[in-house]
Amino acid sequence: GSEMCIRDRPTIISIEPTLGRFGDEVIITGTNFDPQIVDNSVKLNGITASIKSANPTSIVITVPDGASTGVIEVSVINFDVSGPTFTVLAPLPVISNITPLTGGVSETVTITGENFGGNITDNTVSFNGTTAVITSSSTTSITTSVPDGATTGPISITAPGGTVTSSEDFTVLTITTLSVPLTSDDDDVEEVAVSFGEPIGTMDLGSSDLELGEISSGQGLMNIGLRYNNVTIPQGATVTEAYVQFNADNTGADAVELTIYGENVANAAAYTGTLGELSAKTLTVANVVWSIPEWVNKGDRGDAQKTVNIASIINEIVNRTDWMSGNSINIIMKHTGVSTGVSSSSGGREAENYSSSKPDDGAELIVVYQ
Repeated sequence: GSEMCIRDRPTIISIEPTLGRFGDEVIITGTNFDPQIVDNSVKLNGITASIKSANPTSIVITVPDGASTGVIEVSVINFDVSGPTFTVLAPLPVISNITPLTGGVSETVTITGENFGGNITDNTVSFNGTTAVITSSSTTSITTSVPDGATTGPISITAPGGTVTSSEDFTVLTITTLSVPLTSDDDDVEEVAVSFGEPIGTMDLGSSDLELGEISSGQGLMNIGLRYNNVTIPQGATVTEAYVQFNADNTGADAVELTIYGENVANAAAYTGTLGELSAKTLTVANVVWSIPEWVNKGDRGDAQKTVNIASIINEIVNRTDWMSGNSINIIMKHTGVSTGVSSSSGGREAENYSSSKPDDGAELIVVYQ
């Protein structure tokens, strides 16, 4: 005779966990499952799941790709049973690249990866805990900018699938404005470039003013040197703006052109007054032309008395491998263009020199760096 195996209907007691993402494991606990994997079938909201293991009281599955939130169904031989609802979470976002990895406040940053929200409002980005504004978003790319108040640290993205944090830190560059005054009578100097009396190369370390584009009486057309000490810019910093602020010692409306250089050394030495000392200096490759506006009033210390941006010159010096914070920088100004053939002792520009009795009159170097 033959025997018929009477099987009890399976039951589902619980699932653990009750929510997860594609590929996550789920343990279904119950009764009367088949110990043979092939004799069991599990679906999540109609999508067949892969079974990893089975015994009479538990089945382990992985959440199938493409599944959505819905009921877990188990089929054992000829029996079908439905269990609790399993919630399918959106896939976790993945950060694959951040460009750039350093920047100052407001700098644009692009984050590429996977599983971001397609709409801007689906995502939140924070720089080391400070929330940023998102300007564009797709499932694989987010464009944002460094928020005010951000500090160096990881970038976090919260998307529909959860929160992920970058493995690399984003370095927030702080913006520093440095004001460096002249501190010695010997640090603003003139050198005869075209003689009107004194020999070419004659150095004047104690002049009562600085002639820019006009003849210094009895001397000639003068090159200018300005040596700034204790310039506390870190080696390798990025200078975004720099200029020299003069104080007008007289009025002047003639066209004046100076070309500004730096001395291309790591630490500018003090002037000694030897013949031809200024013109012997090694100059930076970077140079900037300054066409000086009219100076309307004696004593003015405004935009007209401010050089054009000389950031390129300062960058060349502070990015030297031998530059050290606290070193001295020498700014050198030479007459070019309309100012090379000047023969007048008036109509150009005269700037106040540094004097210990009126130190605030001296030319001041302003540098903005990150």
